Amino acid sequence: MDNIKSLMLAVLFSLASCVGFAQTESQEEQAANEITFFFGGETGLEDGETNPALSMSYLRDLRYWDANFRVGVEGEMILADENEYILALLTAFRPTEQISLILSPAALFEKAENGENESHFVMRFGTEYAIDAGGFCISPGLTLALLEGNLNLMYGIAIGKEF
Repeated sequence: MDNIKSLMLAVLFSLASCVGFAQTESQEEQAANEITFFFGGETGLEDGETNPALSMSYLRDLRYWDANFRVGVEGEMILADENEYILALLTAFRPTEQISLILSPAALFEKAENGENESHFVMRFGTEYAIDAGGFCISPGLTLALLEGNLNLMYGIAIGKEF
């Protein structure tokens, strides 16, 4: 339980720092906030097992030195395994308004068969392409996750709302 508290504090501190930096931007370049729901699947490339996945994230668009970035936090559940969830710090470089290149450190938490809580470090790489849909954003995405030497492919669609 201490692992979870420590990780959550680190993620919240990182997010608060990013939000604080964003406040120094000029008004016309002020960052946008977005709440996003991701619906998709997760496939283990070694074992071929596929599971549905659902995640929710808070994102913030930032602009520094004429470059766009996204930062945020994400909670994700692999629906076939109720004892497993992921907490991620989302970071993405945005070369254009539509394309995001994702580098996302995360922690996978699971309850083992013996009842012990286990946590694993996960590094995710991916991309998404945002389509503006009248105030909403639809983003097909593809992410490759490295977990303890195993590769997992995450694919699906995210639906977000900026505010």
